[in-house]
Amino acid sequence: MRKLTFSTNDLPQSMPREHMARLWSEGLTNGAVRYEAHCPKADEFFGHCEMKPLRDRMLVRASANSISMVRRRSHIAQDAANSLMLLVNDGQVGTVGGSQRGEDIDLALGEAAIFDIAEEYTTHSRDGGAALAYYFDRDLLRLAGPSAPQATTRRLDPTSDVCRLLLPYLRLHLALDGPLEDRAASAAIAHIDDLLTLALGAGGDAAAEARERGVEATRYAAMRRVLMKHGFEPETTADSIGARLGVSGRTLQHLLQRRGTTFSDELASVRLDRAHAILRATASQRMPIAEIAYASGFRELSTFYRAFKRRFGVSPGEIRTQARHSN
Repeated sequence: MRKLTFSTNDLPQSMPREHMARLWSEGLTNGAVRYEAHCPKADEFFGHCEMKPLRDRMLVRASANSISMVRRRSHIAQDAANSLMLLVNDGQVGTVGGSQRGEDIDLALGEAAIFDIAEEYTTHSRDGGAALAYYFDRDLLRLAGPSAPQATTRRLDPTSDVCRLLLPYLRLHLALDGPLEDRAASAAIAHIDDLLTLALGAGGDAAAEARERGVEATRYAAMRRVLMKHGFEPETTADSIGARLGVSGRTLQHLLQRRGTTFSDELASVRLDRAHAILRATASQRMPIAEIAYASGFRELSTFYRAFKRRFGVSPGEIRTQARHSN
């Protein structure tokens, strides 16, 4: 889903500021998580927020000159939201913080804490403070080890390697305007979950598994880069690509198996994408399709045609015709 933006600058300036504050607070999560907004400077309130759904997760960045967001039992009963929220002071000025279970917390710039959406709490932004909030599944607590009471309002060290990776990664996803394809979205959420599991204090097997998945994600990305460069050579094999990565072909095959794919599938995907791009390029409209197939790494023309039709739903010739009509 695409990023949604909501700013009080988009509202009629004749609208009462208290009403603006209420609409702005509802816009923070598109009504999925309910709050009650209190605006100490109601006569001069302004606010801006960006929201990016990631499957069943929600990523929000919000800034306001002065506002308190109160979540009560009545709100919890209305929306039945049961997630946790990572709250980050993501601004350069002002303050961001909150309170839950009688504990008050003010976040330094770049600092983060966890709040439990299924219980009453208050968050605030003052003097133009900006907050980055990520709503995530509480099952991560079970994977990490601590219970919800232990994790709630706990500060996360912004200087730790985990947070130094997690926070820029969240900002990157918020900056992406278009929707992600299913495979990319699944990989992104899994990576965020692994980093959060470590940030929540995972130890033992849980930490080892999360770190291993992070290593695997890095190795997979490296393999795709090598395939994009060398995957069109006729004798490309798992062993030849693994050697370029410093691992055995068997290790590479096991890595892909754990990700639900195979080396043959990945290799075919890269080659078909290249053939598709060449077929659509204006400069290669007169290039024989057989030559394009061989240049993309296919040795059998019949294999190329079957794989292309299965992947794109149309033949190579139809793709070329579509490209001619669109140019």
